[in-house]
Amino acid sequence: TIPLDPHRSPSENAQRYFRGYEKAKRAAAQAPQRLEAARQELAYLDQLATDLALAEDRPAIDAVALALQEAGYLPPQPGPKPPKRGPLRITSPDGFLILVGRNARQNDQVTFKLAGPDDLWLHARGVPGAHVVIKSGGQAVPETTLQLAATLAAYYSAARGEAQIAVDVTERKRVRRLKGHRPGMVTYRGERTLWVKGPALPPISI
Repeated sequence: TIPLDPHRSPSENAQRYFRGYEKAKRAAAQAPQRLEAARQELAYLDQLATDLALAEDRPAIDAVALALQEAGYLPPQPGPKPPKRGPLRITSPDGFLILVGRNARQNDQVTFKLAGPDDLWLHARGVPGAHVVIKSGGQAVPETTLQLAATLAAYYSAARGEAQIAVDVTERKRVRRLKGHRPGMVTYRGERTLWVKGPALPPISI
């Protein structure tokens, strides 16, 4: 039984149902794209929550607040914006420079502005956290430097303190921005996984 509007003709009733069908069909076609966009936005908010949880000083907290303002989640604040700090820079015992992004903006800077295509890129698997780059330029990287970089990636992640933390490593050229998404949101391939025993503490004085 299909209810009809008695004030409309049979043709008008049919057209009304057809318009409703077309609207529902368009909404269904857009649903997967909207769902994926919502998932990516939640992933970005998880990253900002991790940035805040790992913040070590007031400038780090201010960086999260600024990111939330830029994303439209907080109203703009009057006055000058807080200065933007660069990523952590550490020289490994083997002489390799390691860059550590400690928030979403720094992650984007480390991966897409400071890293070369043949440098090594590391990230704790499956959780928000730092993008870490070993400036290797395609050279073979000693295990001691790899373990140091993996420990930093684990420490500056939501998995900090777990018994064991998986850290993926791949070449920077295998890392891609997620098109149309927030800073630091990426996908990658060709990775291998290192394991860091926890709790992951800074291996050096930072």
